[in-house]
Amino acid sequence: MAGISDFDKTQYITVNGVKMTMADYKKSLKPKKAAKKRVRRTFEESTVGNHKDVSILAEEVEKLIKSAAPFKSLSVFYGHAYRSYGIVSEQIMKPYSREYAAYQSKYREIERIINVMHECGKKKENEIYDFAIQLSWKLDDMKIALNNLINKVSKNREITIRLFKGQPVYEGRMLGGKTPRELGFKHQLFSQSPVKIAKTMSKLEECVNTIKKWGEAGRNPFDYKLY
Repeated sequence: MAGISDFDKTQYITVNGVKMTMADYKKSLKPKKAAKKRVRRTFEESTVGNHKDVSILAEEVEKLIKSAAPFKSLSVFYGHAYRSYGIVSEQIMKPYSREYAAYQSKYREIERIINVMHECGKKKENEIYDFAIQLSWKLDDMKIALNNLINKVSKNREITIRLFKGQPVYEGRMLGGKTPRELGFKHQLFSQSPVKIAKTMSKLEECVNTIKKWGEAGRNPFDYKLY
């Protein structure tokens, strides 16, 4: 038998008052090792897609949100537009200022929680899972704010096009006539087609549900089937 030498067969030890050869002792350990492997495998099977290690959760969350849409780009659009296009950016955003500010506020909360999660990950703190659940709630709030902004832009679309079409603040500045060097109003998520917007909102909803599952899987260890 592999791992059992002649030396093991002739050497005796006493375990819990029982005298046995080293060979017999090693044989007795095998069922315990097999049981440990089974527990580990069952844990992995029961948490596939849900459980994320403390050290990688923040990174996984950030990647998931970025894959849904460029929410950060939308959040900083007005600031970039003002620096690039001047006071005209105030005019094009004025009808949407309340809804846009609400969206920005919700996105800043998302960024704050993600930053806290990164710190928790570095320190191996299990509180990161509670923050993941909070993040799912905040993402849901952001989805509502974003939907309000999209609806407002849609209602005013014709007016916006009539007043600003052809201007850099609306069209953006292109590099070589094709690639946007600076994005304009029409490139933002709220100006996209209904199909693309619906797809983005669906992805955002998936993010909410997935991140919530990750948080719950980490926060409630007794939900795992360790047997």
